[in-house]
Amino acid sequence: MRVGTLLGLSILGMVSSSGAVVWRTAPLTQAPGGERETRTPSAEAAVVVTIPGPLELEARIGHAVLTSAGRAETYLLFKLRAPAATATAQPVHVVTLIDRSGSMRGRRLANALSAARGLVSRMRDGDRLTLLAYDTRVSTLLPATTLNPESRKRALSRLDSGAASGNTCISCGLESALADLASSEGHVLHVLLLSDGEATAGERSLAGFQRIAGRAREQGISVSSIGIDLDYNEALLSTLARFSNGEHHFARDRAELAKAFEREISGLTKTATTNATLELDLADGAELVQVFDREVEQNGRHLTVRLGSFGAAEEKTLLVKVRLPEGGPRELTVAEFSSSYRLGERSLRASGRLRVRTSDSGTELSLLDPVVATRLARSHTGATLFEAGKLFKSGTPADFAAADRRLGDELDRVRAGARAGGDGRDLHAQAAALEDTRKRLREARGGHCACAPGDLSCAMTCSAGPKARPAPGARCAPSDPLCAEEGSLSAGEKAAAKESVSASNPFRK
Repeated sequence: MRVGTLLGLSILGMVSSSGAVVWRTAPLTQAPGGERETRTPSAEAAVVVTIPGPLELEARIGHAVLTSAGRAETYLLFKLRAPAATATAQPVHVVTLIDRSGSMRGRRLANALSAARGLVSRMRDGDRLTLLAYDTRVSTLLPATTLNPESRKRALSRLDSGAASGNTCISCGLESALADLASSEGHVLHVLLLSDGEATAGERSLAGFQRIAGRAREQGISVSSIGIDLDYNEALLSTLARFSNGEHHFARDRAELAKAFEREISGLTKTATTNATLELDLADGAELVQVFDREVEQNGRHLTVRLGSFGAAEEKTLLVKVRLPEGGPRELTVAEFSSSYRLGERSLRASGRLRVRTSDSGTELSLLDPVVATRLARSHTGATLFEAGKLFKSGTPADFAAADRRLGDELDRVRAGARAGGDGRDLHAQAAALEDTRKRLREARGGHCACAPGDLSCAMTCSAGPKARPAPGARCAPSDPLCAEEGSLSAGEKAAAKESVSASNPFRK
């Protein structure tokens, strides 16, 4: 049985349970298995297990003391991080998928090819590159090639302007890329996908792209997506990247497209570890309640999470909610865990366990660990930003009001969490993203409706209908944010929706 990604959309009580924490330092003690164990913020705070190494692992339980009455619930949080000093020069194999459908004619295709040339120039000798172009079908511009001065020139020569035509079969390109990487060994495997529109051929459903992303993840392949201009499906491309341990980028113009390629190659060339996997074995009688922001493979009480490659200083997390067995012992091992990964040619493994104490005295029960509470808030913030962008795109006043209300409610919760003792820097970043997104959506809708600056009532009650229609038979100029065809969003509104979805990504790692 497979457990899909479950969004952390309900964290009621998170703020109140993370308050009244007394911060103090406790001595380190040696825990079983060689990991270091420490107690954090309160008289009876959650246990934290840390295992140093090329891929540092920190595991913590949400509550150190839970009620022995009934089936108590708590959270398990795992943070894995590759220190900057562990970066190694591991070769990469990148498949670049260039959308060459009809909508890419002219400037968009020229910009994409220019950015791809920058990628080729930045890759190292010994790296491998495949260049594919897709519309309804897939064309091989450059088969899998190990780069050296001579082959690099050949790769650059294949990136000519070409002809753009046909529909957009994103899944066709992805299937070809996964097949190409299946036989590649000893490399960091990565797909870089460019698209400017909807999937109009092949697989079109979000669930279908989640399945493709799952297969990529199981093969150790990450997929990063770049949405070009304002007409691509940001929910689809963002989900594809997140489910395959990749990144999603929104590129409105040539400069932003070049930056996206730069970020991608910079991360790939700083790879620290590869093939990272986290495995959990829950205690007898314990149940998995919810997985936040990741897809987990479940076999009974055994859970497997494939985290892929880690760049230098990169951190990834796993947060799960579990229900404990009723009537268990006073000291209970909630879960045993292990991480495995590759560092160059070496395979490394680390393991530990998380324990909790139960009590029938209400005065002994511990508060939710503030680090766990902050990670819960991150999940909720990410989901709120993602949903706000989707709601805003409908163009209706009701959906805009719902998006605005969700952003405001989440902003209040995050600020309350900061006052209650959570991670101030993390929560400040969440608050800034929520506030910026709400402001951007309001201004985009107000601009479309020609509202006076700051007139929220006007922005809330108008719909995304036309305010300055083009002449009969003409189209709106992309540079005109106030122009819209019947029933469509303005350029400014499309950009605001895409930025909202893009902003959700960092809070769901």
